[in-house]
Amino acid sequence: MWGGVLISVFLRVIRKRLFISLFLSVLLSVIILVPSVAQVTSSPGADDESIEAGTATDRRNRDEDGAISGRDIGQDAQAAELEQEDGSQYILEFNRSPVVGTRLRLEGIYNESRLRFTRPRNWSVKSVKILLRYRHSGALYATRSNLNVIVNDNNVGSVPLNLKQGDVGTIIFDIPTRILKDYNELIIAGLQNNSPTCTQDPFDPSLWTEILPDSKLVFNYDAEPFQLDFNSYPYPLIDVLSLETNHIDYVIPKEQDQIWLTALAQLETSLGRIADYRPLKTDLVEKLDDVADGNRVVVVGTPAQQPILAQLKLPLTLKNERWLDNKQTLISSDIGILMWTVLEDKQSPVLVATGNGPSAVAKAVQFLTQSQDRKIGAGQVVLVNEVESIEAPDIRDWPRYLPLSDNFELGDLTGFNNELIEDVVIRGAHAPPFEFDFKAL
Repeated sequence: MWGGVLISVFLRVIRKRLFISLFLSVLLSVIILVPSVAQVTSSPGADDESIEAGTATDRRNRDEDGAISGRDIGQDAQAAELEQEDGSQYILEFNRSPVVGTRLRLEGIYNESRLRFTRPRNWSVKSVKILLRYRHSGALYATRSNLNVIVNDNNVGSVPLNLKQGDVGTIIFDIPTRILKDYNELIIAGLQNNSPTCTQDPFDPSLWTEILPDSKLVFNYDAEPFQLDFNSYPYPLIDVLSLETNHIDYVIPKEQDQIWLTALAQLETSLGRIADYRPLKTDLVEKLDDVADGNRVVVVGTPAQQPILAQLKLPLTLKNERWLDNKQTLISSDIGILMWTVLEDKQSPVLVATGNGPSAVAKAVQFLTQSQDRKIGAGQVVLVNEVESIEAPDIRDWPRYLPLSDNFELGDLTGFNNELIEDVVIRGAHAPPFEFDFKAL
């Protein structure tokens, strides 16, 4: 009897020990597996869906431990994605910006750089892609470091910073055309950590990422016809949103008198102020054959001075070197005439400032140089009967200078696009400075 009881107790003890041993084994396995799983998860707080989409073309280049291999990752595959679609393509490389120089460097735990770009007025944009080529410190902790691309406060993609030391990564993101504006801001933000915790020095020199200067924006677009309307002046003579240099060709008259020289100098000065910091190139040509494709053309002078006017397709009638209105009556010799036309074979818009007398030509040009007058211009033809006289401004009332009041706000100053400065968010100790241009008297 007692023997049976002892055997039963002994079996129960053995079962409990086996159960405890099995439980400890399972627990130990879970503890060992968790860190290895953590090494392949995305950065904390990152959008898994956007990271996965942004790195799809790079995944096949990863080796067994998950790092991207190769000296220049995905270059051939990425180039295939940038093939030109139907229509036109324009490539805007980062190295055109003086901010970039030889590279765009992000330092510290969090840093961002801003680049601005415009959308030309005659573009109907079909698609925009951004190609980033980058490299980073080998000390970065891959699951807690990533690169983010933001356009006009909209996130367009992220990529983890998990390259091997010395490798160059390439990634492409699509920028939705609906978020584009005339003036656009591209932000490249880097979150960089060299520790699994937040205990590292934020100014550690090993926290860096470089965006290479051959990174680029690729636009696929259709060119729209020019709007030949003085309501849009100075467009299409000057497009302040153009990504290329505005190039204007002035046609030289048969005889260059003082009135023509003065009118041309006034017009060129006015256009220079409109172009502001944007590049503007001007040339003198003797005939239309000398005009390069796409260049803008300006013809200033009477029909007697500019016989070339007879070769242009203009909305008013020219008869015996005299201008007639729509009723085929002679236009007065003191009325300035402004007209738009286009050279179809060169796709070059042409601005004509003319009249039946020298005073009329001077009046037409003066109309274009005075902002309060040209605002009322509309249509393809403008007849200038009179121009408003301008009073001399106060001694200290100069454009682009500081306000005259003793106290003023930043909102009273204008920014790079000649619009009043709005709120600007500055993030991180290494964020780029907030800059504004002003002149002090």
